Amino acid sequence: MSLISISVLVAHLFAVYVVISGPFLVAWLAWRVRRNDDPAALWLQRRILAASQWALLGAVTLGGLALLLMGLTDRQDFFRAAQTVPARRYWFGIAELGFYSLCLLLVQRQVSRGPHAAGWYRAGGWWILPLVAGTNVAYHFPPLFVMISVGSARPETWAEPLRFWTALADPEVAARVIHHLLASVAVTGGAVLGLALRSSGEFDPNDSTRVAAWGARMALMATLLQVISGGWLLAALPAIARQGLLGGEPWATAGMTAALVTVVALLHALAAVSLGRSSRREVQSACLLLILVVVLMVAVGGRQ
Repeated sequence: MSLISISVLVAHLFAVYVVISGPFLVAWLAWRVRRNDDPAALWLQRRILAASQWALLGAVTLGGLALLLMGLTDRQDFFRAAQTVPARRYWFGIAELGFYSLCLLLVQRQVSRGPHAAGWYRAGGWWILPLVAGTNVAYHFPPLFVMISVGSARPETWAEPLRFWTALADPEVAARVIHHLLASVAVTGGAVLGLALRSSGEFDPNDSTRVAAWGARMALMATLLQVISGGWLLAALPAIARQGLLGGEPWATAGMTAALVTVVALLHALAAVSLGRSSRREVQSACLLLILVVVLMVAVGGRQ
């Protein structure tokens, strides 16, 4: 995998991960605002709503660019596996992206009116719409593209149409989907850390520390669970791919080792920030380590 392809795929994944987990964070922040009149939560809720919508645009654009690069590098195995997916699933996907955008626009409009807006928002729209938007995207897109990716290495499956639920029960597919969903929580937590760095002057410094701690705890919890799901994923991989990571292919093994060492450093940095040590340098270190982990994992995956 070339440096350009890795860069595009990493940027695409970061955008996709915020699209998936952003709405769930919005719902939780809305609950805090309505319960405690928390100005930091309201500020972050507005920023995450905007970030999720921009991330959707970025994910679609970068996804198209990634497919173009695959076409230029003659990745016909991926496109052949994609042809096994019934066309209706692609049309449903387009409709779901539009529904996602509409849900967040409605929530954003109500949030702009204040935390105690009347009408449907007060009656439950503050949590129903974000959860429905996030659930639709999480259900449809990570499983679908994981199935295509796994299927691209299994030519024997290309003769039959993809059966969604049957494919989802495949151990490798299930392990990859869980790993991506956890990554989405970690990356969204990293986005919160990045926003905390830009919150200077918005409210009390103690509130900035709380915002950073929220993001660090999200990322820390998800990263710890990814360590467990990573073991499951490794066990679910085909034997040849697993052997390559465990010493059979020097570059892949070196990349995996570097990723694991970086994960340990990331856990330490996130734990510090989650406990209130949110100096600018510590937050920046956590963000950079999170980015490095994703880059290494994409690079290692590209060698399989």
